[in-house]
Amino acid sequence: MGSWHLSVRTDRPVEGCEVTALAYLYQKSIKKKNGIPVESPQPPPPPTSEYELRFRWLRGPEAPVCAYDACPMSKNFSPLVWSTFARKQEISVQCVDDMMRRRMSIHRSSVFCGPKCFQGAWSTSLANGGHRLRAAGASEGPQRRERSESDAFPSQRPRDDSIEEDPTAWVEVCTNKVFNPSPKDVGRRFRLECTAVRRDGSPLFGPRSIRIEPVLAAPPPPPRRRLIASPNASSGGGHRFRVVSYNVLAEIYATQHAYPYCDFWALSWGYRCANLVREIQDAGADIVCLQEVQADYFEKDLKPRLYKAGFDGVFKAKTREAMGMAGKIDGCAIFWKRSKFRVTEQYSIEFNQIARSFAQAVAVSDEQERDMLNRLLKDNIAMVLVLEVLSRNPNRGPSHFCLANTHLYSNKDFPDVKLWQAHRLLMELEQLVLPRDMPLVFCGDFNSIPSSAVYELLSTSAVSDGHPDLGEDVARILPPTLEALQHNLCLMSAYAAVTGLEPVYTNYTQVFQGVLDYIWYSGQHLRPLGVLEVPTEEAIHSVGQALPNVQYSSDHVLMSVDLQLGGSLPQHRNPADKGQGGAGSSQQQSQSSSQQQQPQQYRKARR
Repeated sequence: MGSWHLSVRTDRPVEGCEVTALAYLYQKSIKKKNGIPVESPQPPPPPTSEYELRFRWLRGPEAPVCAYDACPMSKNFSPLVWSTFARKQEISVQCVDDMMRRRMSIHRSSVFCGPKCFQGAWSTSLANGGHRLRAAGASEGPQRRERSESDAFPSQRPRDDSIEEDPTAWVEVCTNKVFNPSPKDVGRRFRLECTAVRRDGSPLFGPRSIRIEPVLAAPPPPPRRRLIASPNASSGGGHRFRVVSYNVLAEIYATQHAYPYCDFWALSWGYRCANLVREIQDAGADIVCLQEVQADYFEKDLKPRLYKAGFDGVFKAKTREAMGMAGKIDGCAIFWKRSKFRVTEQYSIEFNQIARSFAQAVAVSDEQERDMLNRLLKDNIAMVLVLEVLSRNPNRGPSHFCLANTHLYSNKDFPDVKLWQAHRLLMELEQLVLPRDMPLVFCGDFNSIPSSAVYELLSTSAVSDGHPDLGEDVARILPPTLEALQHNLCLMSAYAAVTGLEPVYTNYTQVFQGVLDYIWYSGQHLRPLGVLEVPTEEAIHSVGQALPNVQYSSDHVLMSVDLQLGGSLPQHRNPADKGQGGAGSSQQQSQSSSQQQQPQQYRKARR
């Protein structure tokens, strides 16, 4: 073992987005000589219980980011400008030729943000006859050539961190581990300083200081999306409310390996959380169903932030072990406006628990039971609430309705598991709502495209004979007859009911673009008044190659529907008419042939 080292790092700071300092003290290994271990010159660091890490965030002076005055990045610190996509992966350029630097009137440490800016600076120099170019930090006086290079460019600092700077130019702005940049920090460079201190307050190691790139401005909101109204939305009465369903991409899955086209700092939870919460609030929802909510960030971020916006919420984690530290597990969450609804009943459904009871009951041998459980135990869950409408006019319609939220298994090679999960969940919902004739709203990421058996079961109450997904029942987990694979909930898809078709996509990555998310409702009790259109491909490609990117912080899109509960409702299909389909089912065949007959190139089976 060797000397001690203090590792310090943090994400790029962005206005209004919390950034966390990460640090740890360790002892660096010493290489062996001829295979013989070298004796450590000092003992290893004490255990973390004997010391604490203290942080200082220091704001520095304004520093030019490019030596070319016309560079758009020199004045605009929007994430949309600073993303790798916007910069087209250009690399910084530094002029090393003394004669060229003198001709362009730039300091030896001046850096251009890319070849285009260097070319622009050179062209400007030629246009000026080789005379002075107004570059950031350049002297204004005509006697510039009589000064030394360092005097002529006092604000241009070398990039070498070892060169001393005026300590009075750096101001301490925060001493916490977590820092939230303000608008006055935008464009300023920061230093993060960390010191290891013993419990008695005496210094142990450090300080260690790192430089941080200029603070970026808060990302602008995405373009407003059009609300597509239902043709018969004007009439009705009853209770009206807006439901949002959104897979928000848990932090444990938001990696550069999964999304190499998205900047690392744009994948950080601090950045994405600010974007996601703003998008949810801007949607004007009364009910929010979220998938891929991480347990620790539900308690730390989503719950308190949405509580301030008037929401109460509950969370249910998947039934597997956490990935690493406590709280690193995703699940589903439901939020509701506490001024409009009150929870009267609450249930959670664990598919693993149902699978164990199911395998024990139907398996004819221990081997078959093991095969079934090996196929079915995927840790997915669902959550169900019964909400009471808080209305001053009780005669407007039913006072209670059922709300369900789920996230089915994602692996494309397990269509039988997804179908089994969907069918079992529908059976549970039937037992709850049918005896009471209770309205139902059913949201989620079903990881199933419109040509899948899951979609057919949900939309038509049955699965047709010969569906290709039925042939994937390798562990014999599906009902032996098609008559047993059905339900009587009379569900309709909100987007298909309003527009006649499902959206082109609800999940948009480099490897898959298609529909995986839906908002279903019971047609005999509810009527859709309008849905929020999904972002266009042009809007997505204007800021990134796919989702997520610097403006849209999930790989899924937010879905929203306005529903009417009670009042005058249109005629609904008879649940006994198996195979007739829900709204939009007649268009489903054309959509399946044009859009959905593509390989099910889902995201990697990471959930």
